[in-house]
Amino acid sequence: VNGVSWTLTNELFFYLLFILGFLIRHKAVLLGIIITYSLFIIGSYFWVFDFQKLSVGAQTFLHPMNIEFFIGILSAFIFRKLTLKSAQILLTAGVILFFGGVFVNSNFIFSGPFLRVICYGIPALLIVLGAAGFELHRSVIVNKTWLSLGDASYSLYLLHLPIVAAVAKIISKTGLENIFVVHALLLITIIVVCYLSIVFYKLIELPLVKKMASIGKEYRPKVLVYK
Repeated sequence: VNGVSWTLTNELFFYLLFILGFLIRHKAVLLGIIITYSLFIIGSYFWVFDFQKLSVGAQTFLHPMNIEFFIGILSAFIFRKLTLKSAQILLTAGVILFFGGVFVNSNFIFSGPFLRVICYGIPALLIVLGAAGFELHRSVIVNKTWLSLGDASYSLYLLHLPIVAAVAKIISKTGLENIFVVHALLLITIIVVCYLSIVFYKLIELPLVKKMASIGKEYRPKVLVYK
């Protein structure tokens, strides 16, 4: 029904790894496990020839997306050590590499299982590190609309594909070939999707989250501190 739902399996697997990570109290041990696991994923693609023949569990365990999750965890250990200048450099480099990744991906310059990690995962790491590091040294004022869109990011994740795909199919059926009109329609669609995501978040997602929080408040875990 919704094409983006395939990633939920990987995300649930990440939540499991994240919980296990909290049980490892020493940072050096956790980092060692993350690096070893990442190298195992990379190495597996040199001796496993057909991943489609593997079980769903094995594909999830060896999916390159896990490396993106891991570098997200690593960023939590790094960003507080950044200076203002280094944060600005990382943020700028991340933006440049992101658009470079878009160019590489759209022109089929590079392909393979690690395309997503290289073209988008690493630039995203630099952008998040740079932005978080910058915020440590300078106050950042963000428009409420952007904050609302950030809150609604999961709703946006769920809604964007079916709506954009439906509009793209309608455009294809009409035989519209004017590239400027097509891009304008898709841009309008993206704006509408963003607005619908905020509405969906406020009317459905947020009430559900609050309800679940009230039900499970007595099971909240204690905060763990890494040594």
